[in-house]
Amino acid sequence: MASRDHGVELQWTRNSTEDFYWVEFKSAGTGTWYRLNYPAVSNEATITYPLWNGYNYDFRIVALNAAGESQPSAAVTGGPRVSLPPQPSTPTGSSRIGYAHLSWVLPGPINHHVFYWLYYRPYGSTSWTRAKYPIANFSIDLKYLPPGRYQAKVSAVNMAGEGPHSGVETVRILPTTEWALASSPRTPRPAGTPGCRCIPAPPAPCTTATTSTGATTCARGPSTGRCCG
Repeated sequence: MASRDHGVELQWTRNSTEDFYWVEFKSAGTGTWYRLNYPAVSNEATITYPLWNGYNYDFRIVALNAAGESQPSAAVTGGPRVSLPPQPSTPTGSSRIGYAHLSWVLPGPINHHVFYWLYYRPYGSTSWTRAKYPIANFSIDLKYLPPGRYQAKVSAVNMAGEGPHSGVETVRILPTTEWALASSPRTPRPAGTPGCRCIPAPPAPCTTATTSTGATTCARGPSTGRCCG
């Protein structure tokens, strides 16, 4: 008997007088045997439904021919076992404005009981950050991060645990227009420049003077506005 994900594979020795075989099973430690809906026509059978991963079952074989049924064989015990998922392919990345798109594949048959963890870090960093939630699909958008270069990798996870990590892909998150305007320094331009938002200048410094009568006066020079662009 060999265990597999969501099932078991059974093999036994065939006798020339045997035509068909009933495969019987039950939960390990219980007393009620059940038969598959149809007999096996060879000396092997694969059983999936209604077996559950992580549970043990007893199995035995009953041979059948025109004369009737044989006595059951000795029982063997086992059950479906989940193995760690394989290593995903290295993600394929594409740079976008405001985010980066990543996609990958998992070798082997499609398994709907597998999820994925995304790991990322700024380019040149040695510390990885794992995404907050696992991913159910084969792609994800890396976003809500400052523009720049990032490295990313993924791993597959199932009931048995987390499998090996993929290779590392380098992507770039391109700046949005809003981010570029907010982060770029603005050089003041003279007032009157087309398209310029003018800001009134503060009053010029006051130069005091004393008149012939002894009074104090304040003389200010010209004040010009500026344009911040």
